[in-house]
Amino acid sequence: MLKPYFDSIILYCLLNEIQSIIGEKLKGVTFDNEKNLYLIFAKQILFASTHPSFYRVHLLFEEKGLEHSRHKSVLKSFIKQKDLRKHPFEDFLKSYKVLEIRQLGLDRIFYIKFSKNDRLPFYYLLFELTGPSSNISLLNSDFECIFQQKKRTLKKTIYSNTMGISAKKVVEGFINNPSPKSTLRTHLKKLPPYLENTEDKDIKKPLRNILNGGEPFILYQKNIPQYISPIPLEGAKRKDSFSAAVKEFYDYLILIERKKRLKIAISKRIKSLGKTIKKLTEELATANRSAEFKKKGELILVNLKHIKKGEKQLRVNDPYENNRVIEIEMDPSKSPTENAEEYFKKSRKAEKSKKIIAKRLEVTQKEMIELENTKRGIDSLGIEQINSIEVAFPAKKTGREKEKHELFRTFFTANDKKVIVGRNRFENEKLTFEHAKSRDIFFHIREAPGSHTILVNDGKLTRGDIIEAAKIAAYYSRAKHSNIVPVSYTERRYVRRSKKLGPGKVILTKEKTVFVKPEIPSTG
Repeated sequence: MLKPYFDSIILYCLLNEIQSIIGEKLKGVTFDNEKNLYLIFAKQILFASTHPSFYRVHLLFEEKGLEHSRHKSVLKSFIKQKDLRKHPFEDFLKSYKVLEIRQLGLDRIFYIKFSKNDRLPFYYLLFELTGPSSNISLLNSDFECIFQQKKRTLKKTIYSNTMGISAKKVVEGFINNPSPKSTLRTHLKKLPPYLENTEDKDIKKPLRNILNGGEPFILYQKNIPQYISPIPLEGAKRKDSFSAAVKEFYDYLILIERKKRLKIAISKRIKSLGKTIKKLTEELATANRSAEFKKKGELILVNLKHIKKGEKQLRVNDPYENNRVIEIEMDPSKSPTENAEEYFKKSRKAEKSKKIIAKRLEVTQKEMIELENTKRGIDSLGIEQINSIEVAFPAKKTGREKEKHELFRTFFTANDKKVIVGRNRFENEKLTFEHAKSRDIFFHIREAPGSHTILVNDGKLTRGDIIEAAKIAAYYSRAKHSNIVPVSYTERRYVRRSKKLGPGKVILTKEKTVFVKPEIPSTG
């Protein structure tokens, strides 16, 4: 089975390429529905994923020959098409210039150093591409963590200010080592596939090639990409750049993974349809007994004078079939007339449902055949066709994603306006800077720590709504036991992060104040 392979040597070669953004000013930081990060510069985008299996980094929009205005248009179109949203990193890094990009040793960890004017404050965006623990962290000038892509236990200092020796020095050390192959194996835990069959005496040449940045190749078997190589190999094809190679390789892997997920989803649907078809077939068989039920009702009425009350079964001659003796089930708790009426009801119901059931059965069988054909042909489908099929089979949300709308406390004013309250500094951060819209009303206690509170603005808010939301904000603060509390409020667009104080701390650039008694609605 084909597996992702993104080692520290490939990262070393990629970072040589990514050095092209040094000196560039960051225009924005966005993320997509899969939490992939996009660092947007004037002419290109740095893409980074912390997916547990498909972690990677590469450049997008490297076309050097593209006319600037057209390039800008393509870039904007891409951002709109991807439905990219602003990332919290942007509040710290927008308009900052890239000063340095450095890999830590020869590991799958690197940082990008940012500064406004080549002097303090500096920010470091630290990328850890290390499998399930992959993460992207924003560090300040003292290497203290300010914000993380994936929430982890925040250490005061993640890395020392030396940040380890350079990757280039490590590669040079391999070249100068008398046993470079075994040393490389020890350092990387296992040899990369592109160096596996190289002898010790021959390994220094490809290592020198790698030291100088390498060359981007993908090895194919039967037109299927196997892995990326920084050196020429038999059966490998050269690519325009390492970014292009990484994108092509992982686009293929992710497409395979999506097809695999779709096959599982379609199989489950087919199994469910099979059960439905079985049930409908049974219901149709019952519906086809309409005439039988009617006949039994009529036979009960014809034989009323011979039927004793409380009988469980009636044996009568069937005049419709040469007086053959038939048995009719009876409900002993009902009179013979009531039993006859029950059979007439069954007959009417069966006759009425017969056409509906037959139509449902036909539609279900047709859907099952179509899905079986889709499943058989899914391996040959392209990305556009997979996209269209996935609409019918959306990926199930994880437990964490299901909880997304349950993260915050929720209340409603007497006017039925929604009020949302954060529970801690991380929820405050998420609520104010990811969940809230620019025109929503932000509330915070002026003189005491407290939860961020958002009043959803539907354009029809009243003064009463403002007062009620302010009371809730006051209640979820350290001033909750005070008689009167000053509460600041403003539209979300006038709220800025405090870069010095960390997650959940804000500055209001425009505000009003109300004085209220802390309380929550009795229905909250």
